[in-house]
Amino acid sequence: MCNERAFAIGSNRLTVVDTADGLEPVTLTHDMSTWCYSLEAAADTAYCLHGHRGVEVIDLSSMR
Repeated sequence: MCNERAFAIGSNRLTVVDTADGLEPVTLTHDMSTWCYSLEAAADTAYCLHGHRGVEVIDLSSMR
């Protein structure tokens, strides 16, 4: 579920912390080619808007 994750964007990197297991949170970082202007997450996928460059789709399933 998305409410078990925290997302942070900075320096062309997406950091996701999955807290589904409160005793052992999992952190995933994903380097992006350019700045992410907006982020949307649904199920195990994050969508990052890169302005005129389009949308980057990021698979989050490896966290589970």
